[in-house]
Amino acid sequence: MAVVALEFANGHDKIRANAVRALGNAASTRQLVDGCPELVQQLVDTIIHNGGNSTLKVQWNACYAVGKVIHICGDGLQQYSWSKQALEMLVDSVSGGVNFKVKIAAAHALAQLPSRGSIGAFLQPIWHALLSTLEGLDAMATVDEYQYLQNLQAQLRCTLVQVILCTETTDLFELGDFLVQKASVIQHLLVPVDSGEQAPAASTSPTGKHAACHEEDMAVAVSDTRKEHGAMCKLLSLYQHQILYAAVARIQHEEERLDPGTVAPCLFETYCSLAQICEPSTSETQIVGVATLQAYQTAVQKRGIQ
Repeated sequence: MAVVALEFANGHDKIRANAVRALGNAASTRQLVDGCPELVQQLVDTIIHNGGNSTLKVQWNACYAVGKVIHICGDGLQQYSWSKQALEMLVDSVSGGVNFKVKIAAAHALAQLPSRGSIGAFLQPIWHALLSTLEGLDAMATVDEYQYLQNLQAQLRCTLVQVILCTETTDLFELGDFLVQKASVIQHLLVPVDSGEQAPAASTSPTGKHAACHEEDMAVAVSDTRKEHGAMCKLLSLYQHQILYAAVARIQHEEERLDPGTVAPCLFETYCSLAQICEPSTSETQIVGVATLQAYQTAVQKRGIQ
């Protein structure tokens, strides 16, 4: 099947889209990934090549196919030589693409990344792509794309939750200032939806009922509220560390880090809001009380450290 799909994936656009999808199904079998790495390399290379095809249906089938392969590779994704090109294609499709269905398929594929190790050097580009796209959605939505707007918002939010869960405190050295700048935006995106609202949401599993990206079944799935709550707790922990890092930087006169005087006002407000949401399940993260952080901040200022 893989050999036949390879031939059709380089053929006419009318059959190319289905062939690319078939390549993803073939390359996402454990037997093939473990036993025939050269063939998998060839399959993924062909999928990535088709990700740049001018036909939109080919593009979003390519994103879907890459997501299938990422899912089966799991934590070991970065050991494969094609992983860099695959993640580049998905990030570019989320941030640079104009078609909402392509963006949905690319964001869904990125949501298959299971751990920090699987993301490798792409954590910062993925963060930037997700947030910049979420912030600019209203401006991007044309009349033709508007019907997919809620679906795309839901999938981007779902992917953002997964990326937050994969982010570690050591990543703050690169991401810290960016997360501070986007604190209010991220908090707004993660606010729990009222039970009375039927908000669309996206599946993180390529094997889920609504995971397929065929044009006729672009339905949305049920969001994982447990994961969303876990992401808020993780974000709270990241901001807690960032506040302390900023205070220490002020003491050490490090100019490259934000000083606590500028971080504290906006970040403490976000921190307080998140702490109220996450407080009932402190087992997921060690939450330092806001009063403790404020007292520490005051002590730093009283020492007259500039």
